[in-house]
Amino acid sequence: MSQIDQFLSALKRSLKAKNILYRDLAKALNLSESSVKRILSSKSLSLERLEEICRVADLSFAEVVKTANLEDTNQVFMLTEDQ
Repeated sequence: MSQIDQFLSALKRSLKAKNILYRDLAKALNLSESSVKRILSSKSLSLERLEEICRVADLSFAEVVKTANLEDTNQVFMLTEDQ
């Protein structure tokens, strides 16, 4: 999994943990729900848009990166245990 994929996965998990629905995010960003879904599945997400999403969710880039790194570390440990 690429670092971008890990980051987007962590962002989605963080939104879910805060009970923020795509519908809520869309309303706060003045977008349609389908636009939010497209943005969060796109690897060409702008930093400005990412900053807006984090602001709405009351998250920092650092928090999302930390979550992504923890997920990556957990995957490595899981693979090691399975072996």
